[in-house]
Amino acid sequence: MANRFPVVFADFRSIDRFLYRIRDIHDLPELIEPDLLKRLDECHLYMICKRPRLSVVPDSISWGEKYVYLKVHCSIRGVTHEAEVEIQRNDGKRATSFVASPFPHRELLALKDDGSSLSQMLFANMAHLIETLPPFARQLEVLYIGKGLAKNTQDRLKNHSTLQKVLAQINSDDPETEVFALVYKFDYRRTVGGLVKHDADKVRVLNLRHTIPPYRPSLDDQISLVEACAISYFKTDRYNTHYINFPAATTDASRRASSAQTEFLLVQIDNENIGGLEIYSREVAPASTHYIEYSIVP
Repeated sequence: MANRFPVVFADFRSIDRFLYRIRDIHDLPELIEPDLLKRLDECHLYMICKRPRLSVVPDSISWGEKYVYLKVHCSIRGVTHEAEVEIQRNDGKRATSFVASPFPHRELLALKDDGSSLSQMLFANMAHLIETLPPFARQLEVLYIGKGLAKNTQDRLKNHSTLQKVLAQINSDDPETEVFALVYKFDYRRTVGGLVKHDADKVRVLNLRHTIPPYRPSLDDQISLVEACAISYFKTDRYNTHYINFPAATTDASRRASSAQTEFLLVQIDNENIGGLEIYSREVAPASTHYIEYSIVP
């Protein structure tokens, strides 16, 4: 960070996030409760990610009064990995048996006496919670980052040409993996700060807060700034073509922010509320929280 003090920040922090399989994008209204769906529709930044496909080993399933025991497996570069899983029963002892769903055995089914399904558990969305899996099967690799503002990210992704390109290439070159959408809602705050050592520094901060021009970016500008920061940080240049050199290459949104005396953009991407899911890219190590900081001083 520059040594000048005090400094003006545009601070963006993720306050809501959701993970779902791209395969399920058309079924979300049936899969998600209405209140959660409303929150999902307020998320406008998305990351297209991948990780190995998980399947239940059919003949590994057993159960007791409190737990179901089974194995799940995945493959990476032709090598199969298995992990033992212990799941607490939540069927109220109404299930009389547990089986794997039909091939490719993606779900664990709880069955009634008559063989009908009581409940089902999809392992794809909870891989990061299974500590017995190897790290690469629990983490998500970020491939592409974008925004959806017309209505929501889901409508944007349903007819997205780059997503179709990602899916086609993975299906051909990396069929052992599965594609997910990780979507975020951000809170924006403008702050003035720095290292406060003396009372005079506090006075300078207070004075600057009263003298800097107002900066109330539109939602489009807010998400554009977060998108540019995230793309440049994760360096998703295989599929993203814009913002790779941000902030060296400025944008309309960053120029408007700079003209209002904003000096730094801060973006916090936090997955603690979804089980500490770790995300990474070819250039960035896995972490559940990523802090991005860029100076936009001309």
